Amino acid sequence: MRTPLVTLFIIIGCFGITGFAFAGDYWISGQPVQTDNTNYEWSMGSTSVVVEANSVPTISSVSDSPDPIEVGNNITFSVDWDDANVEGINMYICKADDGTSSGCGAGGTWCSNSDDYDLTDPITCLYTTQSEDAGINNYYSYVCDVSGGCSSSSGSFTVGPVVKAKLKGNMIIKGGEVKIK
Repeated sequence: MRTPLVTLFIIIGCFGITGFAFAGDYWISGQPVQTDNTNYEWSMGSTSVVVEANSVPTISSVSDSPDPIEVGNNITFSVDWDDANVEGINMYICKADDGTSSGCGAGGTWCSNSDDYDLTDPITCLYTTQSEDAGINNYYSYVCDVSGGCSSSSGSFTVGPVVKAKLKGNMIIKGGEVKIK
């Protein structure tokens, strides 16, 4: 299980940059000095605190299973992810390439795991396939951290219609051919 360490907020106003950070049970505020491309340092008397800026989560793999799948069955989407800031994430599996940290856009959602910022890795969600899903379906997976940083990846799954056949009489199926005696 991962534990959040520090959340950083930077405010840019007419009088320069001011920032504050929440580190465990402590609030730190004042004029931060950027020490490199990702870190900020606060000086408070004889103590200084270095806070790392947010890094977006990364996706190492996305899978869907089972694939292919028949209509009416559940498909599981699984995203293996990492976040250098050890923040929890929300996951969205979108029908279009229109996801944000708030969820999927007008294109719609296959499924999501976004009721809280989850630390589970990999993170999963389920979708029950419908008859209108028959064929090849694209999906766009998004993982977004508590700071609003998102990463995405894409894939596709295939839904096959349920085929029912009733055979009567002396029918022989051999090599894909049906012969009636």
